[in-house]
Amino acid sequence: MNQVRTDSTYTELTPYQRQCLPATNYWRQQNGESLIDVPEADEHYHRNFNRRMIPRNDEIVVRPDPTPIPTFSFFYMPVENITNTKPINLAQLHEAITGNYFKEATIDARELIKKSRKEYYDFKIKKFHYVTFSGQFKKRNSASLIKHSGLLCLDLDHLPDVHAMRERLLGDTTVSTELLFISPSGDGLKWVVSIDINEASHLSYFFAFQNYVEKTHGVKIDGACKDVSRACLIPHDPNAYINPKWLTVLS
Repeated sequence: MNQVRTDSTYTELTPYQRQCLPATNYWRQQNGESLIDVPEADEHYHRNFNRRMIPRNDEIVVRPDPTPIPTFSFFYMPVENITNTKPINLAQLHEAITGNYFKEATIDARELIKKSRKEYYDFKIKKFHYVTFSGQFKKRNSASLIKHSGLLCLDLDHLPDVHAMRERLLGDTTVSTELLFISPSGDGLKWVVSIDINEASHLSYFFAFQNYVEKTHGVKIDGACKDVSRACLIPHDPNAYINPKWLTVLS
């Protein structure tokens, strides 16, 4: 992940590190370390850092941890494997995506796609591990769902400007973005959002998001995302976004 050194100053931080700073300073405070000084102009920091701390009788106490971090199934390559699996949570997956675990396969896949879509497709289904964002499964099919994660992964494919759409989605305050990263092809995004299956079904949420994203952002979502056991191949993306609230949870 993007690490903040113990001697970092605010002006040295990248935009992504500044976005994660509420969680970083929270853990520094918990461990008795000095905090990075943040100017008042950074409203995002002060709004989100203060959510974690509650003034009470002239003392500061820690707000309870957020709800348990979403956990889902990780499957080992190739995609034909539907049983060799283990649980993984959002923070662990974010660390893997931003680390170097999948870097070589991602570079190779993006070189192949320049030559042949078919070669790229054949490569990615053999060489990429994958997850089922919407839940934990005994094996990958909807009948084998153990527990829904409360997540829905939306595939936005063949985007003319991936980075512009990334910023647009992150600026969407209507939706709770939990994870956002560039797809293995390099021309799409995987947008992982929160849903509440106590309020509506997985399928109902999919159709609602399908309509919302097309009307709000002018992009169509891959219809295969409606499958609760949908496989999502995991690439390397050093700038993958994770909702900062999950960085306060030890993985």
